[in-house]
Amino acid sequence: MGWFVLLRRLGVRPVIAAVAALSACLGGFVTGVSTVWIFMQAAFTWLPWVIYGIVRQLTAPGWGGAAALVIGLVATAFLGHPQMLIYQWLTAGLFLLAFGLLVHRRAAAWPGLLGLLAWAGVLSLPALLPMTELFSLSIRTRSFKIAEFMRRGLSPWALIGWLLPIFRAPTGVFLERASVMGYQGAWVVPAIVAGLLRVDRAGRDTTGRAFVACALVVMVLLVIAGGGHNPLYRATYGLPLWSSLRWPFKIFLMSQGVLVLVAALGLELWVRDLAGLRWLRGAPVALFVLAAVVAAARVGVVADPSGAFVLGLIGAAATLAALPWLERRWACVLFAAGAFASVASVTAAAHDLSMKRYTEGHGRVGAAALGLTRDVRVLPLTTQDEAAPEVEPLALFHSATANGYLGATGTTAGLVPTWYSQTLPCDVFGAPDADAARILLGSHLLRTFNVGYLIVGARDTATRALVETMGGATLRHATGEALTYEVQGTLPRAYFASRAYRFAQADFWRGMVLDQAPVDAAFIDGWDGAEVVPIGRVTGSRWRESRIDIAVDAPDGGLLVVGESDFPGWSCRVDGRPAPIERVNQRVIGVALPRGARQVRLDIHSDGLDRGLWAAALGSLLAAAILVVARRRSAAATSAAA
Repeated sequence: MGWFVLLRRLGVRPVIAAVAALSACLGGFVTGVSTVWIFMQAAFTWLPWVIYGIVRQLTAPGWGGAAALVIGLVATAFLGHPQMLIYQWLTAGLFLLAFGLLVHRRAAAWPGLLGLLAWAGVLSLPALLPMTELFSLSIRTRSFKIAEFMRRGLSPWALIGWLLPIFRAPTGVFLERASVMGYQGAWVVPAIVAGLLRVDRAGRDTTGRAFVACALVVMVLLVIAGGGHNPLYRATYGLPLWSSLRWPFKIFLMSQGVLVLVAALGLELWVRDLAGLRWLRGAPVALFVLAAVVAAARVGVVADPSGAFVLGLIGAAATLAALPWLERRWACVLFAAGAFASVASVTAAAHDLSMKRYTEGHGRVGAAALGLTRDVRVLPLTTQDEAAPEVEPLALFHSATANGYLGATGTTAGLVPTWYSQTLPCDVFGAPDADAARILLGSHLLRTFNVGYLIVGARDTATRALVETMGGATLRHATGEALTYEVQGTLPRAYFASRAYRFAQADFWRGMVLDQAPVDAAFIDGWDGAEVVPIGRVTGSRWRESRIDIAVDAPDGGLLVVGESDFPGWSCRVDGRPAPIERVNQRVIGVALPRGARQVRLDIHSDGLDRGLWAAALGSLLAAAILVVARRRSAAATSAAA
């Protein structure tokens, strides 16, 4: 709906707007990438409304445009993914500049638009400030190395997928074997060509200027999506925050949506003069066919297209046949039907031929199938690489651990505290390297961190041999690509320590890695209590997202260790009275219990959320006051003029 409403606002006729909206929502990239990251679809959903709000406020300011712009940006913030939020704001900023300078040059509209953007930022603070709390403690406070920053950009060969989804031109991002990621319908490229043939209207027609503005935005977004494939993206390395973003191909999501806008606007320009073109009306389709033939000769086509591909090619042929005659009703019907068949087929193909290899571990084996619960943590020992055998165990790990955040390491590319890697050193995907794994596997440390399962790639023979040689883990489940081992002797999620020591790195290493201390020992910064501590008993527990309740029997007190990663924001009450939290073994939560303790409650709360809510409320009051004053001034001016 959003893309259709936006295109109608830009003056595109209904049949083209409907086909363009369908293509944007069911294209190969948005379909395929959303099977891995579901938030991508949600971010993409709000993009047309953000653009609509900008266009509406530049042409006819009002409640509708203001609501679309503010709600679209705020909703994107509350999705909780900082990188896509940055890309959404970047796209909005590019559109504001392009349309404000090239299409609708209304200086009087800028103060109101900038005010709406500021208000959207303030309303987003309840989501942004908690993110900032996480960010300030994470690896993202410093730039990634240049190689990681440039990695996973979109290959230029992926743009061949704009033609048809049958070429051997993968994106360089996922494991697809056909060009499905760039495809949004065979009409897109001919429509862009048609618009270029009518670019002479750019100086005297609003639709022509909008076509040029959208094309400029697409080019900027594609430069970013290309990552290491172009020098311009490399030149941005070093910018604060920006250099902490990984995998620039993600912004291809935005560029695909804007590409459809370019195509729809170009086709609208073309159709307006179609009746007088005679034989030239077939020029865009002829150029498309020539480009497709060259692409087939250069990169080849898939030899075994699926049924979905066959349907898509039939739809593409119908679409191309209708394009030169779109001023006629029969051609409009054929155009719409062909486009529907074309993009519906690529929706299926994007999963079956492109993403299924990546997502198979999610659908085939997940936490339930393995019997994994929050009672134990999972540690991946095979990391991700470009090869398919390495992806499956990672997919399994993410499926079993809520994207890694219930794992023993988290994923250090995410917003997890930097001190996590001090005790379980790992790569950006949350997997320790071979040397670290060799040290950790037989250690007390692994068991005190409640690691109950290890995940190894079936073809990762070196790590499999290491796990089986070290002992202490038994094979629990095997799939074609991943093995799950159960760790023996893992301590429960909550237990009482038998010894407590003042933390010193050398002592900690000897005690928990070389196993010279008891497995249930606790090393605590600044500990000045007794070494031998009373041992109580955990009689029950309840684990929720932001609260943990643990019932204990501790007649003599004791030191309760909770296998939850320590983080600023945790607070503790013992039998209703506040109690301090100790960081045990440089990672998890510890609570010194008094005699007779019965109930321990741990809550996590974000101060940033409170500050964000207050700021959003005050910002809304300020915005309301400004609106009231502006209305009164407008009414007074109207009365004076009368």
